[in-house]
Amino acid sequence: MAKEQPQEGFLSWLSETDRTALSPPLPPNELLALLSHLLPPRPKFSRLLARWKSNSPTASKNGEEAEKCKQRGNEAFAKRQWKEAVRLFSMAAQHAPPTSPLLPVSYANRSAALFELSLFQQCLTDINLSLTAGYPSTTRYKLLNRRAQCWAKLGFPTDIIVTEFELAEKEAVDNGAAGFAERIRSGLESFRDASRSGGFGESSERERGSSKQTVEDGSVASPLYIQYNPPERSLHAARNISKGEVLIRERPYACLLRRNFREQRCEYCLRTVDLNPVFCTTCTKVRYCSPTCRDTAQRAYHGHECNQTYLEDLEDVDVLTLRVYWLGQEGSVDGLCASDSEIHARDLSGEVPGCDEEGRYVVSHTTILTLLDHISSHPHSTLLHQSILFTLLSQHLALPPKAASELLHIWAKIRCNSFTIKGGVAVDAGAGRVQSVEEEVLGVGVFGRGSLVNHSCDPNSIVSFEDGAGMVLRSLRSLGKGEEVTISYGPLKSRMGREDRRRKLREGWFFECLCEACSASDTIDIATSHRCVDSYCLEHIAPTQMVCPKCGSSIDVEARKKRLTESDTLFKNNLHDSNPKSRSILQHVLSIREGILHPHNRTLAQIYDAFAEWYANNGDYSTSAKYCQKAVEIIKVLDGGESVEVAREEFKIAQLLFNGREVQAASLAVERAIKSYERCFGVGKGGEGLEELYAMRDCLNGLR
Repeated sequence: MAKEQPQEGFLSWLSETDRTALSPPLPPNELLALLSHLLPPRPKFSRLLARWKSNSPTASKNGEEAEKCKQRGNEAFAKRQWKEAVRLFSMAAQHAPPTSPLLPVSYANRSAALFELSLFQQCLTDINLSLTAGYPSTTRYKLLNRRAQCWAKLGFPTDIIVTEFELAEKEAVDNGAAGFAERIRSGLESFRDASRSGGFGESSERERGSSKQTVEDGSVASPLYIQYNPPERSLHAARNISKGEVLIRERPYACLLRRNFREQRCEYCLRTVDLNPVFCTTCTKVRYCSPTCRDTAQRAYHGHECNQTYLEDLEDVDVLTLRVYWLGQEGSVDGLCASDSEIHARDLSGEVPGCDEEGRYVVSHTTILTLLDHISSHPHSTLLHQSILFTLLSQHLALPPKAASELLHIWAKIRCNSFTIKGGVAVDAGAGRVQSVEEEVLGVGVFGRGSLVNHSCDPNSIVSFEDGAGMVLRSLRSLGKGEEVTISYGPLKSRMGREDRRRKLREGWFFECLCEACSASDTIDIATSHRCVDSYCLEHIAPTQMVCPKCGSSIDVEARKKRLTESDTLFKNNLHDSNPKSRSILQHVLSIREGILHPHNRTLAQIYDAFAEWYANNGDYSTSAKYCQKAVEIIKVLDGGESVEVAREEFKIAQLLFNGREVQAASLAVERAIKSYERCFGVGKGGEGLEELYAMRDCLNGLR
């Protein structure tokens, strides 16, 4: 629960009389109308509104701190500690007030350190930031000279570079810096000599610019079409689709970065921030990967959020709700929800929500509002809590009378349609070893096209994320023309029994799953099955079966349930613990599970992974890799040998053998993992994980 909210929610702040008045399940509009009159006089709600109004920012700019960081940066630069200088100049830029001369100087100084690190593209970005922020015209020649040198290193056209050198020289002379002008002339002559001898050549666009992938809206024909069966829409194959084909690639309409990644990721696009982050001009909380992301975020929603302390009291989904609301007020913002293809409705006999007259699905605020919210299915207590929150926010932000209702419905749509955004996060593996990349939750986002894909417990497609918050929908197998495209919202046939899957979907997404896997006749789920008490019988037994259907052996279901519960407790208490006692306990848990669970039960793969982690933490990478391989064998049976899960396990094995410096075994494992990644995501499309595998392969090739 958020900071200023009681543990049990706002409901505990209501009196018994208030609770009685609000206890009947009222329609949202009636509930909100009642709350708008009920809440303000109540003391606890009044105090919360007063605290929000006082708004004591904790992330304001600080000129003194900026000056200290700049001076320390200068000291590091003098000692040729380039990376430390970059870090300190970044802190100076982060804390410098927008009108302070410290801001352009901090960016200029950082550009000098980046130049020494041969990071010329980043250096150019900082030079432009410095000039835009008002770098003194009397010494501008220094930046012009540095920019000309960067252009030369990056292979820009010769005439542009010469012109920039000449302009820098002229400004140096005009400002009485004859000595520096002579240095510029010398640099220009060196450039001309190198150009004549072929020492400089034009670089590729990738070297000259950013390597980030971009998505151009509607640049290719979509392989999908929309089918509308009121009130639901679904996506279907417009033609035969091959396994591994990209079906959708799009940026989010709105997204939110988790707070613990603010030091590493761009607040707007969620890409990894390089050594030269760009900062908000008013607060020190957020950072961006480029001026474009900063300016777009400012127009889209950060202008409403900047230094507002009430946001600290909100959950992520509440903040994302406000962002979607602000976007609706701001109108069109360039760069949002771009996709590489257009999707059309196939049947135009009736109006299709979100589609124009030509059947083209256009992502906009209006389109987002057409997503289903299942608001009548949410628990009354949850709706009451959110209604109180949005009533308070509407009053605090002085929003129009209908805003609380809009916010509640947007929240419900996000609750049912948002995607958890995951990405690779580098984890230090120790001196002399490759950094590992672990997949973690970076944030949450709303995707206009991706939200149209329905759930199946045995899906034919999968969602992954690349380039920060960029969503990619890819087919897991071949699809026939007209076949519906499906993904899993979480529950999978290979991981859960049918009733558990249906319960989770009812509680989380408010629908009864009728996919093929859930509609099929009763079968035993291999992933959750037990083994027969007869060690020679390999029949799959359901956890509730009391007699083996194959050999007739009797099974004590309650005794098994009790032992598994005990082993689960031991497992959870000793997971991630690397001491010797923990290994003995895990071994005891494994013996219990191997005696009860079928060899293909997924929870066995989990304990094998736990053993792999234990041995890796204790430096025995070879044994760790063997346990990972045991997990892979189970996952291959459950998810298929070409599944994403197998690719990720093979990545772990490659990483372990590499860290163990077993060159030959690591080389084979790396090649297997690369093939798995390329098969699942496409060549060069496996994100940071595939990039690390390529790096490991290059390193291993050098050791042979």
